[in-house]
Amino acid sequence: MKKINFSIYINAPKQKVYDTLIDPQLYKVWVDVSWPNSFYDGKWEEGEILRFISPGNGGTAANVAELQKGEYILLVHKAVLNPDLTKDITSDAAREWIGSKESYRFNETGGGTTLLVELHCTPVWVTMFEEGYPPALAKLKEICEA
Repeated sequence: MKKINFSIYINAPKQKVYDTLIDPQLYKVWVDVSWPNSFYDGKWEEGEILRFISPGNGGTAANVAELQKGEYILLVHKAVLNPDLTKDITSDAAREWIGSKESYRFNETGGGTTLLVELHCTPVWVTMFEEGYPPALAKLKEICEA
């Protein structure tokens, strides 16, 4: 697994950044710049499974391994979704993704928040995230600061 990091300063309290990041309707807006028409299904609660779904109904399922509201989120990806959403794919092709981790840390300083995103994933996914996360986080910043 390769570790990649993203960071952005948002001129808003950390609770607002956290709430905006996980709000189902606002999530669609901030991820749309990088992953159009994507959304999630599930609850942002420790122990729950979130399904991140992209156009064509592919995507990933992740366990909310740790959640400290407004402070920290750790997701552990457990499956790649079958495009018909009837079952998860756990084939050899998907196993490289299974077990990858994604975390969000919210650090409030000077009235604003530094959002730190860390991903542990196989090299095949690095380019997609390096190209996608900066504009998505910029959109999240725009929404939070409006």
